[in-house]
Amino acid sequence: MNSENPKLSVIIAAYNSEKYLEESVCSVLKSTFEDIEVIIVNDGSTDSTLEIAEGIAKKDERVGVINLDKNEGAAHARNEGIKKSRGIYVCFFDSDDISIPNRFEKQIEYLDNHRDIGFVYGDIIINFPDGKKEIIESIEFSRNPAEILKESVERDDIKEDEEPAKYLDKNKFIPVGSVVARKELFDKFRFDEQLSNCEDYDLWLQMIGHGIKCSRIPVLAYIYRIHENQKSKYSEKKLQSIKRIRDKLKSRMYFD
Repeated sequence: MNSENPKLSVIIAAYNSEKYLEESVCSVLKSTFEDIEVIIVNDGSTDSTLEIAEGIAKKDERVGVINLDKNEGAAHARNEGIKKSRGIYVCFFDSDDISIPNRFEKQIEYLDNHRDIGFVYGDIIINFPDGKKEIIESIEFSRNPAEILKESVERDDIKEDEEPAKYLDKNKFIPVGSVVARKELFDKFRFDEQLSNCEDYDLWLQMIGHGIKCSRIPVLAYIYRIHENQKSKYSEKKLQSIKRIRDKLKSRMYFD
């Protein structure tokens, strides 16, 4: 990896991602914003993910690889990536998504010009197995999201399987791979490693609840592919994660 500190660190947690990893990483490297490092965290894969990652790193000095012997989940892998990251800004990108070339350029320009904003996010394109595509717009907050989150504490109608995204908006969400955040935020915030699902939304709730400002940038950030290898919608582990986040909300752990 290049010895000079980059402006942006893109952390890609990868577990058994041999089918999509190279295309995903290359889409990030082809960004119009070039002051970048990519940190691939191999999360105990049992396929050829590590070999593919190391092959990419040999071809491009902007790529580094962290190899974890044991699979401990995306939260742990991302936290390990944060420790090694050197950028002013950080993005967490999934190993099967495809980044849109100009998104980082626009997002980082906005952050450079708005020092009070802790993180930004954008919209995504969903690519369905039958080839259909759909643009999904992310949340556009019309008022302070911390206040919306505090109102959710008082709700008595939260369902057992209600996605944590609905604590902020019933219909829209903050896509994880669309977020670019200031690295300094991670002096205080981390992914909750007790969560096997929804760990990204737990992180946004931590930040928002503690008064970190965020902003939607109207830019298409990446293509999200729906395929057979993804986690089931309501697995037992996901329901456990949803319960933990709900309990954290009700006990006001997301607030100062």
